[in-house]
Amino acid sequence: MVARDRSVEPYHQPTEELLERCVNEVAFNIQAPKELVMSTALAAVSTSLQGIVDIQWPDGRISPLSLYFLTRAKSGERKTSVYSRIFSPIHEFQRQEREHFRKGQDKYFVDYEIWEKKRKAIMRKIVQDSAKGKEVSDLEGSLRENEKQKPVREKSLNFLYDDVTSEALIHDMSENSKYTALVTSEGGSILRGGAFKNFSKINDLWSGETVKSDRKSTDSSYVEGGRLTMNIMVQPEVHDSYLQRIGDESRGSGMWARFLVTEPDSMIGTRYSHLGNISWSNSERFARRLTDFLKVTKKVVKGDERRKVVRLSCQAAERFILISNEIEKCTGPGGWYQGFEDHASKLSENILRVAGVLHVFSGGMSTEVTLASMEKAIELVLYYSNQFKRVFYVPSEEEIDDQKMKDWLEEKRARGFRYLKKNYVLKYGPSKLRRKSRLDPCLHRVSDEGQVSLVMIEGVEVVDLLPFLVFDRINATDVAKAGARGVAKKCI
Repeated sequence: MVARDRSVEPYHQPTEELLERCVNEVAFNIQAPKELVMSTALAAVSTSLQGIVDIQWPDGRISPLSLYFLTRAKSGERKTSVYSRIFSPIHEFQRQEREHFRKGQDKYFVDYEIWEKKRKAIMRKIVQDSAKGKEVSDLEGSLRENEKQKPVREKSLNFLYDDVTSEALIHDMSENSKYTALVTSEGGSILRGGAFKNFSKINDLWSGETVKSDRKSTDSSYVEGGRLTMNIMVQPEVHDSYLQRIGDESRGSGMWARFLVTEPDSMIGTRYSHLGNISWSNSERFARRLTDFLKVTKKVVKGDERRKVVRLSCQAAERFILISNEIEKCTGPGGWYQGFEDHASKLSENILRVAGVLHVFSGGMSTEVTLASMEKAIELVLYYSNQFKRVFYVPSEEEIDDQKMKDWLEEKRARGFRYLKKNYVLKYGPSKLRRKSRLDPCLHRVSDEGQVSLVMIEGVEVVDLLPFLVFDRINATDVAKAGARGVAKKCI
């Protein structure tokens, strides 16, 4: 009877529930936005799983379980505290492996030096005997046998990087573990660094494709079957600055379309201290679960185990096809994703990957992805989709005009004005709206929203800034008959 490997067996408590409880616990204890914690937790699970399992599409294609996250949050939202708590088991596992690797390296260098001396001795003897006309076939056999004994350098399990060029990352993945994560709670360093200067490499690693990096100082590096998770937490101003510099290029490459994006509401000003002890029991169980998967990843890196593939159940596959078709339908003219076709093109795959991550974390790798995991994945990814649209939305010229006009009108209201001649708005309003052909449509749009009303008095068009109040014909008429300035204080 073959013993079962119980290193990644599910706990008695369903671990989808464990994931949710861990997120709630960390969010409550640290008083950080739940969305920020959820993205960080999913990134940690993706980091621990991506090396040991892939997911199969209903049509037979295979995709990684790697996920890319972008979280925009202000300074003071406790990004670093959340990251430190969630990723602590991965950092600890990596620290232990680094110490093990260092000791192994000491032995490797000694063994290699001994092997090299033997090799040189055999080669020297072959040269000497050949010069004397002696038979050297036995020595050649010894040389071949010695080559088989050449020490092999153990691969370092470097899972986490926070600031690295794409070339250095690919080189390290080719030499050591090819299952890595680019993670930081201060994303400005990554956005300004070298990793985000080569969008095609980032895209290829997300897809699990073979990646090549040419470096002047070393030979070319190849990574086949590599896996990369990303979790970038960054202040909105820093990300906006990045988008202003190279946003069109990065968006056009399809890189950001692969990201699950969130910008949660701020909790600053609502975090109050409470008496009593706090519990970390769920996050500790979450940490043990991650460590279990990392131990299996180590076996895969060493070649002792092969990466597995999970499949969808019939119900999950039917639901996945249904939502995929709905997303495709919404990319047409006038659809929800018009203008976001790049983002929509990756939504189905992100749903598939998140469903796989949730399921494997919950139930191991021996069962099919359930309908429940698929429904949860759809809920999460559609939330991220709405956030993506909000973050990457580019307003039209009309929307920019309308907002400038609303801001200008609000400033007039704050100063006590109610009625303005339209000619006054044309002369003194926002500079880009001082043309009748552009002002008239703008005022009509703002009027349709109920922000103002346009009133004709004795052949003069007057703008009422407070249309919800009772109309004051006397003051409005005074404005219509006034000189060039054409303004009047509102009646209090």
